[in-house]
Amino acid sequence: MVRVMLQTSIIGKSNREGPIILPESGRDLSDQLGTVGHDDGFTLIELIIVCALIGVFLTLAVPSMRNAVFNDPLKMSTRKLVGFVSGLREVAVRNQVEYLLHISQIDNRIWYEEDSPKATEDNKSLEKSAEEQNSFEMAEDIRISEVWIGGKESSALNETVVWISNQGLMNHTKIQLQDDLGNDLTVDFFPFIETPQISDHFEVPEK
Repeated sequence: MVRVMLQTSIIGKSNREGPIILPESGRDLSDQLGTVGHDDGFTLIELIIVCALIGVFLTLAVPSMRNAVFNDPLKMSTRKLVGFVSGLREVAVRNQVEYLLHISQIDNRIWYEEDSPKATEDNKSLEKSAEEQNSFEMAEDIRISEVWIGGKESSALNETVVWISNQGLMNHTKIQLQDDLGNDLTVDFFPFIETPQISDHFEVPEK
C-alpha cells in the first residue's frame, strides 16, 4: 500500500501542488513506479537479427568486391607484371647472375634471359625454348602502351632491353598497361630493390 502525505505550512496551506508518494518499507521507489524514465537496452533477439542482416549484406557485397579486384584483367596483369620483374630481381641476387629483361610492345610480351655471350647455332633451339618458359604475356585485352627506361621513351614498335645486375639493380623503369576501354595503370620500378609503385598516370621524371 502506498502512503500519501501532504506537507502543509504553518498557515495551513499546502506548499506543494501534488501529493508526495512515499514507498513502502522494503521496496524501492523505482519498483513501484515501474520503468518510467528507464532506457531499455537491446534484447538478444534484436542483436541476433542485426547480426543476421549484416551477414546477408556481406554475403552479397564481398563477391562483387572480389570480382572487381581479382577478376579485372588490367589489375591482374599489373600484379603479375610486378611479381614477374620483382621475382627476376630476387633470382638474380640469389643466383648471382645478370639478366636481360626484354620488353616488346609489338609482341605485347616481356621475357628475360641470362646476360651471356651469343648462342651458337647448335643451342639456338634450346634458348628459344627457355625464352618461352621465361616469358610473361599479357591478357588478350591488355597491351603495353608505354615504356620508359632511364629517361628514354620507346615507340610502340621498339623492343626495350633492361639490364639487371647480380645485385638486383636495374635502370629506373616505367611500364604502362592499357585495356580496350582506355583504362591504364603504370608500374614504376626503381633502381634499388624496393616495392614498385602503381599509379593511374604515366609521368616521365624531369631531367
